Amino acid sequence: MIETGAPTPPKAMPLLDILLNALRNNPNPAYRTFIANDLRTNALKNIPVPAIGFRALQEFWDQSIPTMRILCVSENATSTVMWAHYAAAHTGVALEFEALDAVDSPLLMVRPVQYQDAPPKLPSKQEWVESMVGRQPIDLKELFTEYQYVKENQWAYEREWRIVSFSRRGESGLFTDYKFWAEELRRVILGANCSAEDEAQIAALVAAKYPNSTVVRAQINEALRRIDF
Repeated sequence: MIETGAPTPPKAMPLLDILLNALRNNPNPAYRTFIANDLRTNALKNIPVPAIGFRALQEFWDQSIPTMRILCVSENATSTVMWAHYAAAHTGVALEFEALDAVDSPLLMVRPVQYQDAPPKLPSKQEWVESMVGRQPIDLKELFTEYQYVKENQWAYEREWRIVSFSRRGESGLFTDYKFWAEELRRVILGANCSAEDEAQIAALVAAKYPNSTVVRAQINEALRRIDF
């Protein structure tokens, strides 16, 4: 663009816009060639090649992470490993929800996690260049969306689905409590080691507030290495 006097891309960085406009007013092509060669030779001595593009990427990521809210759900309620990890060694409970159109359930927005060993591909060097000069900006939100729904194959047994959102205006902290409709809760599955006291309290709560839900107790099927209920 410098050497040919090409028009400034509509979304170019301000400094690039100033440079191209200044050079466009100079009729001497040798001067434009001199500037271009000087940039090729000296500009990257103080700025590493990937710095500009990856700096923007890192800044966007650092700003986004504290505001992200990720709800993780699973379609697999029979995994002994998951009950051990996420339900305090079978002493906790699992909540079974139904995504209902009638109440415009947020659960309707869930997307399945993609399991793969390779991370999502970052933009190529040429794509970073096109973005930096304003020709074809990289959509960082789209790029990060792909990362939000990818995990390694070793986690595939979880059969996870996710909803990703962000903190509300004026909200601080790293998590948010979201309400759900009573009609969405279909079943409360008690862990095999859930105490009798907890079971009584949970059963009373469900009976009082969630009339469409039932309470069942899980059983560890040692032979098949799964949970039955």
